Order: sequence, then C-alpha cells, then structure tokens
Amino acid sequence: MAQPTYRIVNIGVIGGFGMVANDDIPSGALILQENPLLVVDTQILNRNWNGGATFFNDERDSRTQRVRSALRSQPRNHRHAFRDLANGITPPGTNQTIRDVNIVETNAWNFENPTVNNNTWLAVGNDFSRVNHSCMPNARITDVCTVAPNLGQMRLLATRDIDADAEILVEYAQDGVWLQPRNVRRAILQQHWHFHCLCNACHSNYSTFFDAKWEYANVLRAEIYFQLPAPQQTFIVSHRIEAAEQYIDILKKGGFGDRRLVQAYIRLAELYMLAAKYTDAHAAGGPGVDIGSE
Repeated sequence: MAQPTYRIVNIGVIGGFGMVANDDIPSGALILQENPLLVVDTQILNRNWNGGATFFNDERDSRTQRVRSALRSQPRNHRHAFRDLANGITPPGTNQTIRDVNIVETNAWNFENPTVNNNTWLAVGNDFSRVNHSCMPNARITDVCTVAPNLGQMRLLATRDIDADAEILVEYAQDGVWLQPRNVRRAILQQHWHFHCLCNACHSNYSTFFDAKWEYANVLRAEIYFQLPAPQQTFIVSHRIEAAEQYIDILKKGGFGDRRLVQAYIRLAELYMLAAKYTDAHAAGGPGVDIGSE
C-alpha cells in the first residue's frame, strides 16, 4: 500500500491537530479521498441555507433533531470517531446533543444535492476535519459525491506546490469572503467556525498587502461579470479579457482552484467568443469593434 501523502499531527492550536505533507506535493495532485463519518440532510433548500445559523440553533435547542437522527443510523465506530473530533469550543459538561451539533458546525462541508432534493447536505470526514483554514490556501476540497453508496465522499486536491512538512490548508469560507478585508473575514470565521484567524494573510505584517491585492481582485471580478453587451453594440472587450486573465492569475496564485476559477475561465471564453463575433462583424463591414483598441 502506498504511503499517504500527509500525516495528522498536533500543531498546538485550538483543537490541536492539522494535516502536514509527508513529501513534496505538486499542484493538482490528489491528496486525499475519503468517505464521511456522517452525512446530514438539513432539509433546507440550498438557496435558503444562508450560512446555516438557523439550522444549527434549532438543532442545539432540539427544535429539530436531524444531526441526532443521522448519528443514530451510523455504526458505533463511526460515532466514536465523530465524537473524537470535538474541539475546544464546547465547554466540559455540555450535553451530548449540543456537543454533537457543535462538531458538525465546525467540521462539516456543506454541499447541494440535486440528485435528491436540492437541499443543503452536510458531510463530516475524519481526516478532512483535521485540515485547517487559511485565507491563502494551498489545497481545496472538491467533487463531493451526491449519490449512494459514496454520498458525501470528498476529494482534497493541491492548488499550489506544497513542500514536505508544510501544513496543508484550505479555505473554509466561500462565496467571495476571501475578497473581503481582514476584519470582515475574521468576523465571518469567528461567527461560523468560532476561531480568530491568524493565517499569513491575516497576520499584521501582511494584511495590508493582501487586502490591497484582494480589493483589486474584487474590482476585476465585478468588471468581468458585468452584463455582456449585445452583439450589435460597438464595444471594446480587450480590457475585459485582460481583466479576466489577471483575475484568473490571482485565483491560481492564491490557491483558489475551486468553482470560482472554473467560472472565471467560462467567462473568459465568453469574452473571447464575443471578441470573435465583433471581429467577424467588422471584417464584413458591420458594426464591429477594434479589439486591440485602448
């Protein structure tokens, strides 16, 4: 059996553990593929999820019991492994229901399940739960399986070259949170994952640089996703293509290789197609556009 590309070690932070590379891991390499210890159907449509605060509060107050029901359906060894994921946010003596819900809240990865009901589902992995956060990650969780028998199975891919003995890190927050200033990112992470982020991008020596870079990325993002002009309009698209290429470069260098990168490539392709239409129209004597104009 091949040696794993990582090991789980105590790194001395809240919760204690992290995932560290055993050897150099190249960008794009598969680090881990794992079936979850627990999968929970929240019974909330994905479009209504909004971070899940209502769901977790209802679960803690026992107004709903979806986490408890999901745990009861698991074998004993899965339940024990799941409860070993408890970290320092739950005080000793807290009742088991609240402890279980807190474990799900701080460790689960949510995904939409269009093959069943378009609800938000939650998957809690064993080794996946040991992967810590960074606002400048070097890996991403992708390809959550939405069908049995591997429902909730996740894959971890390197999005940058990772040196041996370096910690493997992912971005917990999604949907543009990484583009926000440090204080906003920290507030969101504190609210949903209950920790104060001290990653390199949030460190006082680097935050000004990263905030400026991400502010620029946010401007680029707004520009390239602005509504495309109608084909008959004369419009210079070269600066949008350039903006899309810069945005993609920032995503790749920052380790953000998930759906944002895919969406950016799709928009870049749309811009190139639009440019080709304008060029063809111009060559035919129609209302085209000089793609190279500034």
